[in-house]
Amino acid sequence: MPVALSYPGVYVEELPSGVRTITGVATSITAFVGWAPKGPADRAELVLSWSDYVRKFGGLDPRSLLGYAVSQFFTNGGQRAYIVRLVRPKQDNPPADAPAAAATAKVTVNEKLDITASNPGAWANDYAIVTKRSASDPTRFRLSVVNHKLAPDGIAIEVFENLSMKATDPRFVDTVLKSESVLVSAKATGADAPTDPEAGHELDAKLTGGDDGVPLVPDDAAFETALDFTNEASGIYLLDRIDLFNLLCVPGETKSTVITSLQKFCRDRRAFLIADCPETASFSAVQTGPGAVTGNDAINAAFYFPWLIAPDPKQE
Repeated sequence: MPVALSYPGVYVEELPSGVRTITGVATSITAFVGWAPKGPADRAELVLSWSDYVRKFGGLDPRSLLGYAVSQFFTNGGQRAYIVRLVRPKQDNPPADAPAAAATAKVTVNEKLDITASNPGAWANDYAIVTKRSASDPTRFRLSVVNHKLAPDGIAIEVFENLSMKATDPRFVDTVLKSESVLVSAKATGADAPTDPEAGHELDAKLTGGDDGVPLVPDDAAFETALDFTNEASGIYLLDRIDLFNLLCVPGETKSTVITSLQKFCRDRRAFLIADCPETASFSAVQTGPGAVTGNDAINAAFYFPWLIAPDPKQE
């Protein structure tokens, strides 16, 4: 603001400069890729704390190294991480001995409202859908997503009021759940609001059919298939849909052909790969570049050595 001149003297007025300071860019945003029992499988999901990861992806699971790696990341000061959850896909005509694929839980309420879990996994089998018509307007209803494993009568985790079965209504159940629910989605197949459940049968509409499938294990062919270096719409390429990541970790993956592909993926995106060395690798073997951390793309990669041995919090 101009200085108010009240008496003779020397006055200094600071004018804004057209030069803008250079804004710093984060250099520690880490992407983790691996199998988890729950969580979005169609995008790279941002998590900002360990509790955030637990809520979205289920926390520690002895069947996978992913949760343990993310836990150590936040324990050691990490602040932002993207998670790419890999799941075993369903095959059209699987052989009889094929490992079980991940499946998504579903339930139909009153044969007029299809409810589907937001992502595959057995986690959704703990939930039920409870509806209640409005006393003032029977065409509208409340929908509650209830966890029936936490208490005998269930505990409502999500509640959506004043819903409608009409697609033209602003509170159309399909639209509201798509934009607001993190647990389920809906598809209205009838015209009328679901009827109220009879007393004592509120938890009858339980989601069923959710299955974790056989976990994907690093260094296995199925894990490499799920990474999907051939399809830019899935797997590792889900990271192309986010603004920025600087580090990439695929906990437990040591297969040389995969490490080679991950190195190129990172170098092309100016990111850095932190690869796990084989669990039994010696120091001399690491020095000579075991696996595929060699060549031009190796400038953007390094081995993490050695493997650490620590108590498992899940076993304490």
